[in-house]
Amino acid sequence: MDRAQQLRIFYWQNANVRKLDTAFKQVRRVLNKALINNDLALVEIQTKLLAFLYSCWTEATFYKLIHTPHCFELDEIEQIKRHIKRFGITAGWKKAVNLSLRHINASGGDIPNRKQRIEGLLREYIEEPSQLRNKIAHGQWAVALNQNGYNKNDPLSNALNDLDFLKVERLRSGCSALAAVVESLFESPDKAFHADYYTVLTEAEERLRTMQSYSVPEHVARLRAKNPKVSNSVA
Repeated sequence: MDRAQQLRIFYWQNANVRKLDTAFKQVRRVLNKALINNDLALVEIQTKLLAFLYSCWTEATFYKLIHTPHCFELDEIEQIKRHIKRFGITAGWKKAVNLSLRHINASGGDIPNRKQRIEGLLREYIEEPSQLRNKIAHGQWAVALNQNGYNKNDPLSNALNDLDFLKVERLRSGCSALAAVVESLFESPDKAFHADYYTVLTEAEERLRTMQSYSVPEHVARLRAKNPKVSNSVA
């Protein structure tokens, strides 16, 4: 791969991210109609699709990030890709973060603390959701099996049954903040990363606290208030 090809991949991944943003909007539109109509079967299907789209979106976002111009050296990009092939996409995120942190001219305990926090966010927004995505992608929509396929995986089965679209929305909001922090780390480890780190994460945490107060019944009530004709027909 040369720099010209890197740039092409960056633009292609940008297009993929935009297309997935559109897919999110379309699925949410159908899901909202299903919620208004109390079509629980369709709500479940659309929610599973949102969860699958979320992991697709995180992966497209990551490949866009690592191909961003003027960030990584070509050999570093190849290192990250080889790491993904061996250990998976979450390990690829960690590898990219570690490579970027090497470019920071800083000392003391702040950088290790930031690394630890970023890795915690990677577990929350990338690793754990990807496990659920894998079950959905392999047809395990109601009951998740363990790795060898011989027994039930209770934690993931419970997560599948407890899944709702608001949880997916919170994941996406949190991952957007994570991507912003990681992007500033990739692009400008000694400038933008230091300036943006606390601001982006603080704003994201406040937004997530607000979103935690949302509930599905309240969302349905708001939707029906905006669509009184549909609400009356359902009643």
